[in-house]
Amino acid sequence: MIDGRIYRSGYMKGMPDCFKALSVFPNVEIKIYNSVSQSIMHMVTDFSGLFASCHKKILISDGKFSLTGGRNIGPDYFAGPEEYPCVYRDTDILIEGPHASERFKAAFEDEWICSRNSVVKPPSKTILQKELDRIEIAAKVMDSYLNGKGLAEPESTNSAEQKAIFAELNDEISKFKNISSFAGFELFTNEPELPVKILEKNSSLGKLNGIAQSLKDFAEVAREDIIIQNPYVVLSNEAMDVLRRASARFVKILIHSNSGGSTDSLFPQAFLMNDWKKMLAEMPTLRLLVAPGALQRLHSKTFVADRHIVIIGSYNMDPLSKDSNAEAVAVVNDKNFAEMVYNQTQKDIARGVLEYKIKRDVNGKPLLDKKGRPIKEFGPEDHLDPKTIKKMNIYRQIGLLRPFI
Repeated sequence: MIDGRIYRSGYMKGMPDCFKALSVFPNVEIKIYNSVSQSIMHMVTDFSGLFASCHKKILISDGKFSLTGGRNIGPDYFAGPEEYPCVYRDTDILIEGPHASERFKAAFEDEWICSRNSVVKPPSKTILQKELDRIEIAAKVMDSYLNGKGLAEPESTNSAEQKAIFAELNDEISKFKNISSFAGFELFTNEPELPVKILEKNSSLGKLNGIAQSLKDFAEVAREDIIIQNPYVVLSNEAMDVLRRASARFVKILIHSNSGGSTDSLFPQAFLMNDWKKMLAEMPTLRLLVAPGALQRLHSKTFVADRHIVIIGSYNMDPLSKDSNAEAVAVVNDKNFAEMVYNQTQKDIARGVLEYKIKRDVNGKPLLDKKGRPIKEFGPEDHLDPKTIKKMNIYRQIGLLRPFI
């Protein structure tokens, strides 16, 4: 199942024809969640439904293994920085056990039957044969390279077109030096059994909503620290209130996010630009760290409470995840696992961050300007180029956009 909002985007260039070809294979079914054609039909009676997306990232294998997290399927989410022009730092969690798989499968099936989905159907015979040839050749190229046999040799064929596909795909895969070791990867190597709970929410087309309240509950009971690693931070009033109360209890709060220099979307950064000084002024225990550039681009969504509770999944700290998107997360209750996730966050921070700060007096209270606003010590204007700042200043004024960011 593919999200309808992204299906026809530039990021998916060429993929619709591939999906159509895949739909020909036995036992393969492909649907587009809330496809554009379907959502437009309901625009007058359900305008918010236009933005209902399936943002989940779920893979279930044989009802035994399940995986969720932040990564989409693309080279920019799996390649190393030395292999691809721009890559994301992201986090997934792999779980063994029928409990997790059954929960994921039930929620998937709940959305699979949505009346606004469209079925991907086979293409015309001309396009079909070309795409099937490409899929078959891709399978041979991948099998050879991933299993350490090097680049695949074109089979004896007089087809110049097929030879060109072999050459193109060999050239592409040869850029990814590290994936040749994947064949020897072991899923688990004596890891301990840990308690895990799966939380999901439907898009605005459904009723299931188990994530936001759980995040709130974990923050409300935190006593030592809250670590949030998230690419988009556009906090709701409720989230602001929860974090204010945590800070008032002297809970240390660390938010690691993107800046306008590292993000793939300036809209969330524009609204963070509206909020960040207020956040620091009202949450004295908060530290706000941002990735400065594309080399530190962040897409990971992890939450750690008191170095004990860990949440990993697809959920962003923004209105889209809260109100519009279908999302999935896994919650792990284990101190050692939490420490491991915390340490990974520290490694990410060590790769390079900037810290946004406001000016304070000797007692730590925020210094205010004549209009009663916190005074910046270091913020977006101090490290972003003027063109980016200009765009963000325009976006941040369009308050109507905030619910759809």
